[in-house]
Amino acid sequence: MKKYLIALVLFGFCFGFIQQQHIAVIAKKVEAGLGFLEDANCAGAWYMNADGSTGETDRCVGGSEDLTVSTSDTIPTSATVPSEYSGASRDFELSEADYMYVADGGTTDISGAEQGLTVCAWFSLESDITAALLGKWSSSSGYMIRYNSTNSVIEFFIQKLNDTGYGYAISVTDVSSGWHHFCGVHDPVGNEIIVYIDGYEDTGDYNPLSFSDGIHASSDQFRIGAYSSDAIPFDGLIDEVIIMSRVLEPSEVLDIFTNGMDGQKGGND
Repeated sequence: MKKYLIALVLFGFCFGFIQQQHIAVIAKKVEAGLGFLEDANCAGAWYMNADGSTGETDRCVGGSEDLTVSTSDTIPTSATVPSEYSGASRDFELSEADYMYVADGGTTDISGAEQGLTVCAWFSLESDITAALLGKWSSSSGYMIRYNSTNSVIEFFIQKLNDTGYGYAISVTDVSSGWHHFCGVHDPVGNEIIVYIDGYEDTGDYNPLSFSDGIHASSDQFRIGAYSSDAIPFDGLIDEVIIMSRVLEPSEVLDIFTNGMDGQKGGND
């Protein structure tokens, strides 16, 4: 009887411990899943998992920056996604010059002398040509992420607040093949423009770039997949795009790269 009671107590203890650990894991997943999408500075976030002429729903909690596909175009989904991710990506075609956009006047309108900004996404090139991945940059420029085929690198442009020119940081890692993740950061406190590649600051001669001129208030659409309606279109796959109206710390950039913008590696995709 004594042995039975001891076994019963041990079973209860182990069951309770396992249950507590299970609850902790669930809580951790919930916390990670809500993290960046619940952030008060989430200015736009899109899974890039719809199909054809269907746009993308803004996944920021309370967000309304839904993406629209350019007129008469279709952007199909692809089952090809970053390693260890699930869900889908969107396949942009050079020949069609298709893109997605949000009208000017929403939360992607990020500007100011002391305004922090972070833009992140996954991408995989299908044509090695210079192309705009995303941003507000055309007749009235603000910020833009561009792939430059000359050196196979990512560039993050910021138009000066007074609209007299721009600065841009240039990464060093060759990103011309396979999936890569970028984050472009404008840090008004450190007076820098920074490009992160695959979770880490991709330090080089022009990254980070010293910059203390603020961000110009662009009146352009926010676009993914093109510079404007038909200029330097992107040819390839784009997944998990997020815009933050604040500076992400290096650990946060690594978190988004490692776990996705919702902490689930596309599991909610």
